[in-house]
Amino acid sequence: MKVSGTVVWGVCALLAGVMSAEASGQDLFEDFEGIANTSVGSEIVLGETGKQVTLSGADQFAGVIGVGSLYHSGVRAWMGNAGGTSVMTFDLPADAVSFYATQRSGANGDSVVRAFDANNQMIGAAEVLTAGGGFRQLNFGGGVSRIEIENLATSANGMNSIDDLSYSAIPEPGMAGLVGAVMLFAGVRRGRRRVM
Repeated sequence: MKVSGTVVWGVCALLAGVMSAEASGQDLFEDFEGIANTSVGSEIVLGETGKQVTLSGADQFAGVIGVGSLYHSGVRAWMGNAGGTSVMTFDLPADAVSFYATQRSGANGDSVVRAFDANNQMIGAAEVLTAGGGFRQLNFGGGVSRIEIENLATSANGMNSIDDLSYSAIPEPGMAGLVGAVMLFAGVRRGRRRVM
């Protein structure tokens, strides 16, 4: 069986597109140091257009309050007050999300972290942040569209904190992959016409 040059070039372009999509790497890293204090309940948008992460919730805010145990690095973080739910929403489903999280020492309750896919199905098990347990690195993957951090504490000092957030979107096929697929299809059709 003879393979046409068009098929070879199509396969090469298709593989190049897949490799360039896989090599996209991390789309966002945020340590919150460059974000000025926000008002409680203000929406915070991070990242570049098309690959943004929106932080929201009636009881959440970003900034500094002078409590060192709430910052994993630097002096700023994204925090949620007692009794509230903070939400991370991703423009594109996340292939990988990682962040450090803690529940403030002295809080009278824990926080529960849950990740959801685009169909609102929970991904994996819920993670519990125990009051005074220190920072834990949490990692989620597999098409995360939303993460909720529910603060079960009711005391005024019952805050939770998220810091050093990183996110990688599920890679989209590159233009080279699309061109490769078209060329491959054209080459296969061309080869079949000659046989008939």
